[in-house]
Amino acid sequence: MKKKKDSEVVKWKSQFAKRFELIREASGMSQVEMADTIGMSQNLVYRSEKDCDISLNSFLLLFVHYMKNYKMNPEWFFAEDNSGYTPYEMESRKTKRVSSAVERRRNKIILDMFNMLQRDGLMPQAESNTTQE
Repeated sequence: MKKKKDSEVVKWKSQFAKRFELIREASGMSQVEMADTIGMSQNLVYRSEKDCDISLNSFLLLFVHYMKNYKMNPEWFFAEDNSGYTPYEMESRKTKRVSSAVERRRNKIILDMFNMLQRDGLMPQAESNTTQE
């Protein structure tokens, strides 16, 4: 049981390390520049991106720095499968809301058009699946 928990921790640390590196690289800063900006050592930035083998305080310092200064999306950072999220400014939540509202509106328009075409006799009525004997 302990080995399974340990492997989960290693998996998450690896994902966090990749995400820390992606945000730093997207900022255009080197590890040294990022370390200077945050006020930590370059080695700590390196370890955060290698295997995320850093203290909780360092983790939180980096996480909050990236969120505040680069508008990193926490949903993207913490999601196990973050492919449905964008890394920045919580765009994914807004995009999902907007796209579902747009989809509902589009479906209503299509349904209204379909009903209008049927009503005007320009489109045959849907056949029922029941057979009469």
